[in-house]
Amino acid sequence: EQGYIHYAAGLFCRPHHGCLYELQRMAGAETLAMGVGAISVTDGYMVRNTNNLRLYVKHAGNFEKMTAKVLTTTDDFMMARYAQGCLETTEGLLSERFEKRFNTQIPDFIRAQLSACADTGLIEEKDGRFVPTQKGQYQALYGPLLHFED
Repeated sequence: EQGYIHYAAGLFCRPHHGCLYELQRMAGAETLAMGVGAISVTDGYMVRNTNNLRLYVKHAGNFEKMTAKVLTTTDDFMMARYAQGCLETTEGLLSERFEKRFNTQIPDFIRAQLSACADTGLIEEKDGRFVPTQKGQYQALYGPLLHFED
């Protein structure tokens, strides 16, 4: 409507004008994000800033004090992050793209999550493409469809 397209859960834009950060994040690319609650993934680490605005402002410039969590990323983490990001888009997760990007098939630990999502009606599989249903897109507004341990 009025030239806007739906490109991800809760996100609309004019063609080719989507939020660059969100597009990069959903594509599983390294991201550098700033602000309260921002999550960066770069150089083998995932870093989340505090969600507390007062703490963030008080310690602005002191990276260690405004950081809430730091994880070392693994190949499994990056694959799961990519799969989750794809499921937030209207295009979904394509097995062929996953295999090209990671030089492997979708691993069993991700397939198990995809199966659970399909069983609850959050996604559908069509010709090697896992696509969020309307229910899945709604759920993605409030949290990830796939759930992995930190």
